[in-house]
Amino acid sequence: MDDNTVEGTVRDFTGRGKEALGAAAGDAKLQAEGKVDQIVGAGQKAYGSAREAVREGADQASAAADSMAGAVSDAARRAGHQAAELGDRAYAEASNMGKYANERVKEQPLAALLLAGIVGGVIGHLLSSSRR
Repeated sequence: MDDNTVEGTVRDFTGRGKEALGAAAGDAKLQAEGKVDQIVGAGQKAYGSAREAVREGADQASAAADSMAGAVSDAARRAGHQAAELGDRAYAEASNMGKYANERVKEQPLAALLLAGIVGGVIGHLLSSSRR
């Protein structure tokens, strides 16, 4: 609880006592001081309550920001792990494809040579026709 809230409550209560005492004693000045103390106390209480509300709002905003930062960090970490897994899978698949191609070339070297010649011819034709 904010100190202003406590002090305002005490001042308001004291003002009520002064007003009552002034009314009982017929002292208009004491009665007026009591009313002023009540008004000032109520204002001080309101100020203290507003400060408490702002402090609580700031605390909640800070907690929400911390929570969001944690969630973003977790999401980034998961995305990094997924990217690493995909990279590992892609590397393994490319390695398997390379092994498969190497085995086929060893099994059928003439067919591989013919295929390489055809691919080379197509690439040469495409490059020469793009220069024209």
